[in-house]
Amino acid sequence: CDKRRRRLERNRKSARRCRLKKKEAAQNLERLISNLESENRNLRLQLRVGKEAEESVKKEEAEFMEEIHNLLQNKASDNEIKDTIERYTDKFADYGRDRRAEIDFHLKHMERLLMPTTTTAVTLRALRGGGAAAANSNNNNNTSMQQNANQEQETNTEAAVVVITTT
Repeated sequence: CDKRRRRLERNRKSARRCRLKKKEAAQNLERLISNLESENRNLRLQLRVGKEAEESVKKEEAEFMEEIHNLLQNKASDNEIKDTIERYTDKFADYGRDRRAEIDFHLKHMERLLMPTTTTAVTLRALRGGGAAAANSNNNNNTSMQQNANQEQETNTEAAVVVITTT
C-alpha cells in the first residue's frame, strides 16, 4: 500500500512536470509565432515601400520626358533644354545627387540590413550541428547565436564592400 502510494505520488509529480514543460513549450512557440509574424509584417512593409519608391521614380522619369517633349514642341532655347537635362542627370545618374544619397543611406544601415533574421540564425545553428535541441534552447544560448550572427554579419559586410567597390 505504501509502495503504491509513493508510486502514485511520483507519477503525479512526473505528470505535473510534463504538463509544465508542455505549457512552457507552447508559450515559447506562441512567442516565436508572434515574433515571426511581426518580422513578416515588417518585411512586407519594406517591400511595399520599395515598390512605391520605384513607382515614384518611374513617375518622375515620365514627367521629365513630358517636360523635354514640351520644351522641344515650344522650340525652347538650347540653354533651357540643357538645364533641364542637367537637372535630370544630377538627379537620376548613377552618381547623381539622389543616387549618392540612397547609397549613403544603405551603407549607413548595412549592419542592420545584413543581420540574419532570427529564423535564419536558428536554422544556421541547427545546420551547424545544434539540431532540434539548439532550436528549443534558443533562450539559453543567445550569446553563441549572437556570436554566429556577428561572424556572418562580418562576412556579409566584407562581401558587400567588395561588391560596392567593384561596381
